[in-house]
Amino acid sequence: MRFGTKTQSHWQVVAQSLRPQKTNVRSAGYRKQIYGKRRYNPMFRNAKFQMVTITTALLLAVALAMAVPATAVDAAVAGPTWYPMESGTSSALTDVWGTSSNNVFAVGEEGTILHYDGSAWSPMDSGVSDDLYGVYGSSPNDVYAVGINGVVLNYNGSAWNRVDVGTTAALYGVWCYSPHVYIVGAGFAGYYDGSSWETVEGPIWFYDVWGYSPYNVFAVGYNGLIMHFNGLDITQMESPTTNELYGIHGLSPIDIMAVGAGATILYYDSRDWVTILGAESEESGTFCFYDLWGNSETNVFFVGTGGIITHYDGEEYLGDYFAAVDLLGVWGASSNDVFAVGEGGTILHYGVPSEPEPTATPTMTVEPTPTPTTTSDATPTPTLTIVITPQPTTTPTATATWTGGGGGYYSGGGSYDDSDFDEAAEEAEEAAEEAEEAAEEAEEAAEEDTPKHVSWWVLGAIAAEALGGIAMTYLIARRVVRKRWYN
Repeated sequence: MRFGTKTQSHWQVVAQSLRPQKTNVRSAGYRKQIYGKRRYNPMFRNAKFQMVTITTALLLAVALAMAVPATAVDAAVAGPTWYPMESGTSSALTDVWGTSSNNVFAVGEEGTILHYDGSAWSPMDSGVSDDLYGVYGSSPNDVYAVGINGVVLNYNGSAWNRVDVGTTAALYGVWCYSPHVYIVGAGFAGYYDGSSWETVEGPIWFYDVWGYSPYNVFAVGYNGLIMHFNGLDITQMESPTTNELYGIHGLSPIDIMAVGAGATILYYDSRDWVTILGAESEESGTFCFYDLWGNSETNVFFVGTGGIITHYDGEEYLGDYFAAVDLLGVWGASSNDVFAVGEGGTILHYGVPSEPEPTATPTMTVEPTPTPTTTSDATPTPTLTIVITPQPTTTPTATATWTGGGGGYYSGGGSYDDSDFDEAAEEAEEAAEEAEEAAEEAEEAAEEDTPKHVSWWVLGAIAAEALGGIAMTYLIARRVVRKRWYN
């Protein structure tokens, strides 16, 4: 199934996501009704049962927090998300493109060009002060940027150089397929075949260009304009909208989307362009999509007015606010590595935020002072020297959260005996005594004459093992209770 082939009802999810959602009073009341039933369960009312359950669960959570590194927990739970990046500029950024996750270019006003190397964004010398509106390339050493006053720049891997295409028109879009280059703008279209430029000027206003091959290229623009180049002829295609179209992107020659004013989304299936969402929908209002990018039929991102980013997962469109400014360009290296740029130097990244730099955490080493040479028969008293050794390690914080209700989820009749928990408490005390003995052994080891390296993580592991024994004791006691309850 190609993206964009769903019925009108599915596409309207975008417009729905742009409006404040109403509270589902019925579902909220239903949840209240269901949860309210729990207090009529006799086991849920028993305070002692609840206390034992919660206490044991908390001890188990602490043991897990000590045994499992917090970084692993955070990475597993967080997953990819949109978060802001430091751009170092306040100029509006209008477009973004790259060859990989560590080689990304962003362009914007006043000749701004930024480069991302996988760790940070840094400015590049463009050599111009004109506003730049488009960036695209065919390799890391062959990148083009275009802007107002006929500005065309080419990056050769080391520097940006000016390219003269013989026009002063405002240029908005560029697309490359080495060695071919296509450029479009206000009343201008240019083509480079690897050796020379061919240009056409007229009363046609283009905003963006995209192709699947050098001889299958599409351009979109003012008043719903869509043009197609097949390698021989340039023809105007029938468009279902009169709204400006600002961006175009595709997965194949028969799987293409275009976006624009009035929340317009068009889809091309090799035969016709059809409106998926447009200004004729009363929910659309004056919202604009400025750009889109996708790498599969179930992963397409749209950016536009008011910092909204909309994602299509193959079934529905879901949008949310991620910035307080308009977002103008989007590009991704993979499904979980996407960049969006916009006004005020805004750069957003979709992925897993990088871990903080390791910090030096001191560890304590207990070493005895060498026995001094003496002629006295008296035995010298050894003294301890504390040596602080920096050890690189991360010190993240982890929050352990437990939710549950102990026996309140059981149903049916019967009764239970408090002696079950008395027996569990006795076994828990024995486990605590074993933990105390282990701590005493560690302390005795530190007092020996030979050097011993005591790590707080070792002590934490001992405590975690003891708490694990307590948790296991609880599980055994709970099984006994459940067995007697149902019998």
